[in-house]
Amino acid sequence: MMIVMSSFYQATRVGGFLTIVYLNLEVGVKYAAAASPTEVRLHKMLTKTAISNVISTLVCNRIPVILFYLISFLINIELLNLVTNFMSCLASCEFLIDILMTMYLILPYRRFVVNLLARQKSTVVVISSFLSTRSQ
Repeated sequence: MMIVMSSFYQATRVGGFLTIVYLNLEVGVKYAAAASPTEVRLHKMLTKTAISNVISTLVCNRIPVILFYLISFLINIELLNLVTNFMSCLASCEFLIDILMTMYLILPYRRFVVNLLARQKSTVVVISSFLSTRSQ
């Protein structure tokens, strides 16, 4: 019964992710004629980011869990341990991947981060001065 409930849960999550992608694409097509070019460009950036975040969540979380359930039927403990470790590593990396993709795909964020991390070019002015320590 537990596997059936978990499988149903995973199926609803994957369905929800696909619905998010579909709705983003549908809204973009529907309102593209009425929106300004800046809004259309921003919506395209946000849609690409949403799609990439959905794909990374599917790859990092949902597919390994489904693979875990399939392997649990084989009762191969060594393979199950390997998949469990792999799932832990991917789950830990998912948020980092999402943040990096968001910073890369949304141009204003990318500019902000590049400007934040860019080395400031400063000019060094050397003023030669002579200080006399002798009393006159």
